Amino acid sequence: MNWQSIQELLKQRPEDFQGYLDRDILLPLLLGEDTADLSYWLGKSLARRLPLAEWDDLVSFFARADWGELSLISQKKSVTELRLQGPTVAKRLAFPATASFSLETGFVAQTREQQLGFLTEASFTVDARHQRVSLRIQTDLKDPVAQPRPEFIQLTTPVADSAPTE
Repeated sequence: MNWQSIQELLKQRPEDFQGYLDRDILLPLLLGEDTADLSYWLGKSLARRLPLAEWDDLVSFFARADWGELSLISQKKSVTELRLQGPTVAKRLAFPATASFSLETGFVAQTREQQLGFLTEASFTVDARHQRVSLRIQTDLKDPVAQPRPEFIQLTTPVADSAPTE
């Protein structure tokens, strides 16, 4: 992002500047060239501190954290495809040189691992043209996690058959 873009952001959308400052300036300054990898692991660590009970809780958390609108695209036995979109994602993609979704991806991977009880990793791809991010969640159903299930936080009232399952 160049200085002119930062100046425009400050003038036109000052409410968005703090998020940009934290995620796209300060975090890379602290983490350097390892920002993407470390952000993924930060997302996993954050999910361990905020264990969400259900799929709907994850969707609700993303909305409350202003990370975007998370939705299920497809689900197979061990692979789940999600989409992250909405105004927050579009704003972040307006500055493509710094937009990374590693934190969100790590958070989703760890949340699903805790919910399912199997080793889970995730990756993301950016579709700048459509202003959305695709997340691919891979669960190893042959590798159960050894940690006990956490005491989950529940943000929503459970609705039958709304969650992706493995």
